[in-house]
Amino acid sequence: MAMGFDGSLRCWGFDEWGAVTPPASLTTVRAIAAGALHAAALTTDQRVVCWGRSDNGQTAVPAGLSDVVAIAAGGAHTAALRDDGSIVCWGYDASGQATPPKQPPTRQLAVGFEHSMAIPCGASVELRSSQNLGAFGFGVVKSFAFTDLPPTANGAVTLEVVARGDLDLASEFLVVSVDGATPGTVLFATAGSAADCPTEPNRAVIQIPTASYAALAADSVISITVESSVGVSAAQCASGSIVLELTVPGYLVDCNGNGFDDGCDLRTGSDIFDCDANGSIDSCDIAVNPALDCDGSGILDWCEIASGAQDKDADGRLDSCEFAVGDLDLNGAITGADLAGILGVWGVPNAPYGDLDGDGIVGGGDLAILLNRWGILH
Repeated sequence: MAMGFDGSLRCWGFDEWGAVTPPASLTTVRAIAAGALHAAALTTDQRVVCWGRSDNGQTAVPAGLSDVVAIAAGGAHTAALRDDGSIVCWGYDASGQATPPKQPPTRQLAVGFEHSMAIPCGASVELRSSQNLGAFGFGVVKSFAFTDLPPTANGAVTLEVVARGDLDLASEFLVVSVDGATPGTVLFATAGSAADCPTEPNRAVIQIPTASYAALAADSVISITVESSVGVSAAQCASGSIVLELTVPGYLVDCNGNGFDDGCDLRTGSDIFDCDANGSIDSCDIAVNPALDCDGSGILDWCEIASGAQDKDADGRLDSCEFAVGDLDLNGAITGADLAGILGVWGVPNAPYGDLDGDGIVGGGDLAILLNRWGILH
């Protein structure tokens, strides 16, 4: 299966049960998954479509399944991750692979032939990858710089080298330098540890201790250099490649104290908002600066205004809040015009404005409050 940047879908291969023949109505997709003899696609409107063999119900998408953000297909079962962090599975379940356990909201999902796994919401993880640095050999230096890195990590950082080349002998290996550190790390230095130009690339992981990472990333940049031993020939694997992958575990950011990372809350919480799209939970922003929610509604004033609440003077504050403090002409100060406004509704019960003390009628108490606030407000 392959998905184009335009959302198009192409399938090929064994098709006895129609696994490589997607429905004709399926035209635009955002994600795909291939099982053993069935396939699944996530549509742009967050629905799941399955096709192929269904002897265990692996293509029978549950009715009403919606708001899906990720999918996975196994041997004979299928799984979907919804935007509230819940998991829905269907199909073969002899080993419990289609029965997700009770757990916190999930942020990542994967399935195997007869098992499934999920990563619950937690601290964020920075995942970085280089482009394919191409074929390598003796005398050919490959370099890449990871930039804009977080200055600290919540645990060891991993650098994975994904290499495909002439690496089948003990004399054929790679040396990796991190920010010029010498002698670097030797990879694939044991006979038989890597194949010569294999179909699937070889992988090796370098652990960077937390303290070492902090020193390396002090300038937000870590430069990686990969060099080949004398015996490695670029010509022997013309289609060779090197890709570098850096994983930096982050710290839990939990401003609302619910035990989940704020980023995960924003993705999965149906009642948690970031309406101003600043990357922070609105309730936390309000807790730090209550002035952002002048009417105490729990919603940022900016967002209420964007949704149609009145802000006639376009100052970013709700008119209702300005009326509540006596600024009846919305000019940011208590002046004679506001006094005239109070007197104009004197004695009126449940007036549209002017009841500053909230006793249900405009009177002497409201006048006293107004005079006490005389002058510039903000």
